[in-house]
Amino acid sequence: MIVRGLLITAFLAFTAAAQLAVDLSGIVTSKSGAELKDAIVTLEGRNVSSITNTSGQYSIQALPVTRSLIAPVSSDFTILKSGVMAFTLKDKMPVRIDVYDLKGRLINTVVNKTLPAGSHTAGFSGAGAIGNIYIIKVRMGAQVSLWKYMSIENCIQSISVRSGYAGLSLAKLTAGMDTLRASKAGFKSARIPVASLTGVINITLDSLSKDSTGTNPFDDGSADRLKQYGEAQFFWGTLGTGSEEPLVKITHAVSSDAVDLELVFNPHFLDNTYGAEGHVGWNPKRPHTFRDLHVSDHVEIAVINGDDDTVFHGRLDLLSATTKVSSGYACLGPFGGDGVIYKGDPSMVLSFGSSLDDNWNYYGYQDAVNSPSTDSTYKSNPDFPHYQYYSIYRITFDPRIFGSSGYGEVHMTSVHASPSKDGAGTIEVTEKAPPVAGSPQDPFRFLTPTTTVTPPDTGDTIDIPIDTIPPDTVDTIGVD
Repeated sequence: MIVRGLLITAFLAFTAAAQLAVDLSGIVTSKSGAELKDAIVTLEGRNVSSITNTSGQYSIQALPVTRSLIAPVSSDFTILKSGVMAFTLKDKMPVRIDVYDLKGRLINTVVNKTLPAGSHTAGFSGAGAIGNIYIIKVRMGAQVSLWKYMSIENCIQSISVRSGYAGLSLAKLTAGMDTLRASKAGFKSARIPVASLTGVINITLDSLSKDSTGTNPFDDGSADRLKQYGEAQFFWGTLGTGSEEPLVKITHAVSSDAVDLELVFNPHFLDNTYGAEGHVGWNPKRPHTFRDLHVSDHVEIAVINGDDDTVFHGRLDLLSATTKVSSGYACLGPFGGDGVIYKGDPSMVLSFGSSLDDNWNYYGYQDAVNSPSTDSTYKSNPDFPHYQYYSIYRITFDPRIFGSSGYGEVHMTSVHASPSKDGAGTIEVTEKAPPVAGSPQDPFRFLTPTTTVTPPDTGDTIDIPIDTIPPDTVDTIGVD
């Protein structure tokens, strides 16, 4: 009798008692070699940060932490001898199985259709060839798993990497232990995969070009500064229903080399849902359209300094049709579309952006007919998990615009949307205390957290070589 070995390996799997320490350091410099002070360096997976000193040095240290065992991939999916895959579906659902080589090239799409509940099998040619190694990406409904398969004489190596959600890219699933991100105002952020959580990693940042189109908050670093230094103001108004609610949340972040502003609208008044199938809470007889968003939506603000002088007054564009980007639509901030500067020095605007621009140009959702379907709680759509349903505007100023008195505050007396869910168009607002966070009175509680992802791929490839994944931990099971 021949004994066949089925080798199953889980990458990044730790026993319940396993411990992991973080001890990273290095220097952040510009491309010219200048040491960059006050850059924010973040270890994304552990959510820990460090701010560089006058010499550009950072240090991220964390005590050993206990990590739980990664839940095994469902036994409903099994790779058998000769590459035959067997799986059982409890319900009818879409299934897609893609096979890649180790360079990330798509070899074959084995299955790509909706299958009924029950048992199924599928295979791909060449799977039985001795020594071939493949990466198999399996999507069943919203669940995704990634496998490494190698056929060797009289045994099969079937390696389960991890489970996730359909929106995760293959590069994300095959990434190393973590990602180090460095950001600073005026520079384009850098993201570096790290395979070890100890050692020295020096980071070089390139200058951020002052484009006339929107920038993602992770590229310009505003997301890091808003998280590190942000303080919020809430402006309340009365909707047509008679309900008084905070209609706008404005967060300002004052740091040594930037003043960042982020304006988030109450989705009961306005949101980024549109289309007959995608809209939430809009008049079904006249659903919100993509055209409504890119033709007329904007926000008007006045920003004052510590001496109560207005240093910026203008309108910020949400999204406009433009030939400046390949997608055909982009946020033009205060420099075009519905944006305009009434007062202020344009050179003091370091960057700007909007959530709809992020959706369109960073997360790659470019459907002008319908936004991703969701519900009244703006639950993330598993097919498009990064889509931001809230209407958000951002702008970053050079601190010099405020003079010696520094930043003062943002003035806002009314909000306007045409159309709005309320139907009123313009509503007067007054700054008041914040709502209780997470309570039913908090309309911002369903806000989708801004997430870093690599920009949309132009091809279906693995960006990070598989051989950068840490060594396997192998359990061998004898099979008759």
